[in-house]
Amino acid sequence: KDALVERAMELQTQLSEAQRSVTTSSSREERERHTERKKKVRAIAFEAKRLIALKVAYIGWMFHGFQIQKTREDTVEGKLFEALKRTQLIEENASMSDVGWSRGGRTDVGVSATGNVVGVRVRCKQNVDMDYAKILNGVLPDGLRVLSWAPAVEAGVMVSGRRPTRENQCFDARNDALSRTYKYLFLKKNLDIGLMREGAKAFIGQHDYRNYCKIDVNNAKASYVRVILDVQINPVKSSGFCLDQNLF
Repeated sequence: KDALVERAMELQTQLSEAQRSVTTSSSREERERHTERKKKVRAIAFEAKRLIALKVAYIGWMFHGFQIQKTREDTVEGKLFEALKRTQLIEENASMSDVGWSRGGRTDVGVSATGNVVGVRVRCKQNVDMDYAKILNGVLPDGLRVLSWAPAVEAGVMVSGRRPTRENQCFDARNDALSRTYKYLFLKKNLDIGLMREGAKAFIGQHDYRNYCKIDVNNAKASYVRVILDVQINPVKSSGFCLDQNLF
């Protein structure tokens, strides 16, 4: 009897070990298959790419400026780049140069924008327009949104009947901009608005603004000539309860 019980216990131990072995092997094989599927999906996902322009808006005081910084994560550019990776529109290890990144302009801390533009090369589907604005807005933080997107010009390639404005070069959000609009809000207080409007007229036209710029000694071809198309100083239209009547 004792021998029978001992034999039964041995068989139970062997069965348990066999089950653990099968489970471990099955789990390992499943993990390996899952890894292979991820690699295959990622390889397929980035097979086709296109250069696009994104129109973005953001509330300046919610971020530490526009340009990405090594010591800060709360920048507009940093959050945009992070969102592109999270949605797998660009590769996880991609750098800005890898994806043809360009920006229309940089803004300082506290400065907002309603139409800044960035250029970036992203994943796409053949013959299908992906809703890049909706995809990115799903993961972007409050205070930052993509308003719209458009296909951009690749080097030597026609897009919507257009070629690059600079020969043999891809779209660049900064260098291909036709114009920019800046708006500043201030309180009237004791300011002479009429005199300010008169003085603002002096800025209209083509002028050299090197005395207002930080000179780039390493760029001999840098131009400081700009054309101001218009300057207006107007009161902000108020609903009567949300804005100061003396706001311009």
